[in-house]
Amino acid sequence: MGKSVRGRVALLLGVVLLQFGCQEGSKSSFEGSPIGTLVLDSSRLRMSVMAENLEVPWDLHLGPGNKLWFTEQKGTVRYLDLGTGKKSLLLTLDDVHYQKSRGLLSMTLHPDFENTPVVFLHYNYLKMEAADTLIKSRVAAYRFDSQNEKLDFDTVLLDEIPGQTYHNGSRMIISPDDKLLMTMGDAGKKMNSQDPGSLSGKLLRMNLDGSIPDDNPYPDSYAYAIGVRNSQGLTYGQNGQLYCSDHGPNNDDEVNILQKKHNYGWPLVEGYCNTEAELAACQAHEITEPIQTWTPTVAPAGIAYYHHDQIPEWKNSLLVGTLKAQFLSVLSLNESGVEVIEQRIYLQKVLGRIRDVVVSPSGSIIISTSNHDWHPKSQPWMYDSFPTPKDDRIIMISRINDQDPQPEGTIFREDSLVYEFPSASTLQSGLEIYTRNCASCHLDKGQGVAGLFPPLADTEWVTGDKERLIGAVLEGISGEIEVNGKKYHQEMPGFKSLLSDQEIASVLTYIRGSFGNNASLITPVEVAELRK
Repeated sequence: MGKSVRGRVALLLGVVLLQFGCQEGSKSSFEGSPIGTLVLDSSRLRMSVMAENLEVPWDLHLGPGNKLWFTEQKGTVRYLDLGTGKKSLLLTLDDVHYQKSRGLLSMTLHPDFENTPVVFLHYNYLKMEAADTLIKSRVAAYRFDSQNEKLDFDTVLLDEIPGQTYHNGSRMIISPDDKLLMTMGDAGKKMNSQDPGSLSGKLLRMNLDGSIPDDNPYPDSYAYAIGVRNSQGLTYGQNGQLYCSDHGPNNDDEVNILQKKHNYGWPLVEGYCNTEAELAACQAHEITEPIQTWTPTVAPAGIAYYHHDQIPEWKNSLLVGTLKAQFLSVLSLNESGVEVIEQRIYLQKVLGRIRDVVVSPSGSIIISTSNHDWHPKSQPWMYDSFPTPKDDRIIMISRINDQDPQPEGTIFREDSLVYEFPSASTLQSGLEIYTRNCASCHLDKGQGVAGLFPPLADTEWVTGDKERLIGAVLEGISGEIEVNGKKYHQEMPGFKSLLSDQEIASVLTYIRGSFGNNASLITPVEVAELRK
């Protein structure tokens, strides 16, 4: 990124710091309800609940007047006055399609909000075409009526974006050159991520009126970067880099630096170029590798860049909220911001699923939890204490000055990743492998989830064609299948990069001999032959 753009980023940051710094200096004494203290090397951080009883607050955005704007996935937009603690309902969408990973997702504010009070939203809706009900999404602009504290519809910028029951993205951000950038998931069609003509699996770039910028890299296309799977985090760094978090299948969640016309590999490459097939794909398609990966996956969501003196231990770091892993990841960067040099994790299973993270100009960190979405219903052993009676919540983490008294509550320190997320290679039996990798969707007795995940119990899909079954585990399934007379349309990720031939043979032998099934075993040799 050129010097002029970096200068623009620095200027914008300076204006925002001045604006919010003045506002925060005049705020009231509202500090929320204390949770406890997070102790770092030399800093003590107060953790306080600023808002509660919410429902999947997906996107946080700091706006003028010391207001924290946020979406709820069910279709509402609110803001929270950080000085008084008052919440105001600004909009309830009447056509949002809210279910599982669909609903009102990302939001951003016009860069000159005081003179152009426009809010951009991305959300899913349903559209009837012939006899089918299709999932779509749109980007729309709403104008803020400050006198009546409400949002009024203004215009649609981009409509009929292909949607799916999963992988709809998204995050939005305004670039230094006043373009609207938005990440979009692959919507269940993996190879569309590699097609610049498709809106799926991309970083999209548009003018603030919804038109395609003349300097986009692909002719007549919103695509700015390709090869993304399902990114739910987007932030600028101090040096002008645009960072995104991206969900992997069963391995290789990623943090990438998104750049014009770069290809980030999905589905040809998962994580780094470190297998024979991936090395060939990386060379053929000029794949840009991530700066951070996680295997097993942690489901990274909201991401923010921290560069403030208030918490010196975290200066020049990316703060990443994780859903599956339920912790706050702090990724320390090198001076140029292009390499992760250390990861530290905090608050594992303390707050539950962390959906978004923002940093205030005063150096405080604000996060939202996402404990009312679908995962606790299908993974109770992972989410045994969530949601809590007052979920979901917005929580502020701020430095405690040396002269301030120690706040009440629990003391928290840095956590270890190892205990909660053992490597799949440590799992010995078919049952253990099934519990770790399969039961989250197909449940403990193989009964599946009606309308979402097919059963493994008493079905020819499991006991019949071995090659079909092994192939499904190796490569995954994307598209509609029929099991026991019912149709299912939900992605199953492949396990070829996560499980060995022995482990796949063990888990499939377990499944074929359990849940009312009575079929022959599968050997590692059979898996190896198909893997070739």
